[in-house]
Amino acid sequence: MKLTVEDHPYLYEDLRRHEIIDGDHFVQHAPSPRHQLIIGNLLGMTRALPGQTFTYVGVVMSEFDFVLPDFLYITPARCDSILEDKYVRCAPDLVAEVVMEETRRTDEIIKRKAYERCGVMEYWVVDPVVETIKIFRNVHGVYRRMSEMTTETGGVISSPLFADVTLDIADIFDTPH
Repeated sequence: MKLTVEDHPYLYEDLRRHEIIDGDHFVQHAPSPRHQLIIGNLLGMTRALPGQTFTYVGVVMSEFDFVLPDFLYITPARCDSILEDKYVRCAPDLVAEVVMEETRRTDEIIKRKAYERCGVMEYWVVDPVVETIKIFRNVHGVYRRMSEMTTETGGVISSPLFADVTLDIADIFDTPH
């Protein structure tokens, strides 16, 4: 049986992270402290961007897709039209997921396909173990991997969504291990 977004409000009771992707139910344990520190770094580094940044806010992308991304960004032009009191209605402009071993397949394949299908313009897969970030951009409705950076090789992340800002990959992973 496919679940819908209407089924979701009853799933919060165990304090775990519940998502519905293409009608299927996914559950994750709470993220590790390092996972959350990386998300905090992303949030801090993007706080001054025009628009809105969020962590762990519910996103209703379709009738069968409700996700709680680790990090999301909405451009100023879209903020008023998709922000609601309890959640974001519609695909954000950028989503980043910090992978854990138990979520690797979901983040790298299932969520990537859902974000692509629902129109997220940019998707970042952040891997804290090997300190890499894969950047996918929606080009005519299909994700293309634009780059893959590591702290070993260094580099800065830029995006057409926030053209005048760059993020140093080392700063994203700058956390106590």
